[in-house]
Amino acid sequence: MQLTAAILVLSTILTCHQTLASNIQKRSSCSNFTLAAYEGLPYLDLRPGPHTHRISKGIDCKNKTEKCPITAGGYVGEKPTLNITTDSPDSIFKLIGHTKNGYNFTSILSDIGTHHYEILIGTSGWVTFTPRESCVTGTLTGCEGDIVDETVVRACTPYLQDNVIDGKFAWAERVPSEYDLSCNPANTTAAKTSGNATDCESDVKDDDKKNVAGSLNHFGSFQPPRKQQRNPKTMQTLTPNATGKSVKPKPNIRKKYTN
Repeated sequence: MQLTAAILVLSTILTCHQTLASNIQKRSSCSNFTLAAYEGLPYLDLRPGPHTHRISKGIDCKNKTEKCPITAGGYVGEKPTLNITTDSPDSIFKLIGHTKNGYNFTSILSDIGTHHYEILIGTSGWVTFTPRESCVTGTLTGCEGDIVDETVVRACTPYLQDNVIDGKFAWAERVPSEYDLSCNPANTTAAKTSGNATDCESDVKDDDKKNVAGSLNHFGSFQPPRKQQRNPKTMQTLTPNATGKSVKPKPNIRKKYTN
């Protein structure tokens, strides 16, 4: 009798575990992705990414008689993003990547190089960099779990030019007493490993490569840093405004692709 009861209890536990495992496997699973079209052609949407990185020391150009020179640059990292919330984003990236041949979702860590600017008299702050991302849009079907059929999804990955993250440089005006003037967060150990440093607690010299990220996984971690290969820019003046001033031509927000 006791043996029979024990077997029944064990059977119930195993059934519960199997049911739980089955439910977990079904979450966030879709079998089809239909690419959206623009004038009959698939398109990619080029847009500013979700993060803005500080890439220079702070500088105070108030009470000066000439514009203040500032050097910017360092390490910046970005990961693929989705416009929907799901507990298993990697499965969606893989599905879309297989559907759209040649479209890869990869975390990128780049050394964006060294850039020289002038800051207007009477301002203070630092230089920022907002990476651009390339996005593909379509509809998910055959879904189970927390994604509903016919959900419109936009999946984005860092946009590269010359094999380096592309983006917009801008000037962020700040009150001198509210920020650290001492170093550039984008040149810290944290920036070289995670690509997103907000302070200077782990400041290292530019030639310290011991903590540079190596080859890691496809979506969540970074590839080895990609070095800036573009020609050095001539001195340009950054001006403070609400959105920041790009030092590159404004991109077309929507571009069509035939591949």
